[in-house]
Amino acid sequence: MSILAICFLVAMFVCAYTCGLFPSGPLLAQGRVSSLLGNHRGNRNGNRNGNRNGNVGASKKLTEVGSGGTGATNVLRSVGLLAAAIVLILDIGKAVLALLLVEKLAKYMLDGGWLALDALAVSNGNGGGNGGGDYFISLCLAVAVVGCLCGHCFPIWSRNLRGGKGVASAAGLLLVLLPSLLLTASLLWLGVFWFFGYSSLASLSAGLFVLLATVFWLSEPLGWGLTWGLTLGVGIVIFRHRENISRLWRGEEKRLYDRKKLDRKKLDRKKLDRKKRDRNKSGRKKNSKLDTS
Repeated sequence: MSILAICFLVAMFVCAYTCGLFPSGPLLAQGRVSSLLGNHRGNRNGNRNGNRNGNVGASKKLTEVGSGGTGATNVLRSVGLLAAAIVLILDIGKAVLALLLVEKLAKYMLDGGWLALDALAVSNGNGGGNGGGDYFISLCLAVAVVGCLCGHCFPIWSRNLRGGKGVASAAGLLLVLLPSLLLTASLLWLGVFWFFGYSSLASLSAGLFVLLATVFWLSEPLGWGLTWGLTLGVGIVIFRHRENISRLWRGEEKRLYDRKKLDRKKLDRKKLDRKKRDRNKSGRKKNSKLDTS
């Protein structure tokens, strides 16, 4: 591989890292945007973190409340559902943008003859030509996967390099590279989340499934470049969940969705409705007796 090709790969990493830096969570959790989107939990009960207006930025940063992440899950806990949905879309979008941009730049460099791929084609086991070009594009995409997740999870604008957990960005990457695998992993995520109520456990389960599918079933069609890129990407996501793993092990992880509590609330509502109906019926009977008398 030529020095120019190596420099181009480094440039693609920086490009993808820059795309991943976009602070969608902190932007929507601070200032007027947060107050416009509103916090329905805070408006009803008073925010658990001490902020009653759904404005995290007025007293604390997003990294100082909830789980400390800047992703959609912590925004959901701290701000509200609408803001979390917007953050989810933006995090997916910046990952898609990073891959498409890197792919276009790589094709432009190859079509323009800027890169010499003779050595690269030989190392890939191809006879040169399109084989080396396709391999180089896959290598650029692998670098973009790692760069985008590093930018999202370890942003330089954060003092302690603490960003999101990388789940939404990883979904955006899979949306471009392997949409069928994303669909299967999303169904697994929904199933685990429905039964257990832990967003972190659902994300870890989906991440491990993507890792196993990439290494054991998709390594040949993807090539070793993208295989290693996706493996490192899943490793970054799991590394960012290390605190969640320890809390899950100790039984201290907070549920984002508790099916048992919801079932209890439904039963309590049904009981209250039955009591109201019984009272109304008894009142009607008394009124009818009085009228007859």
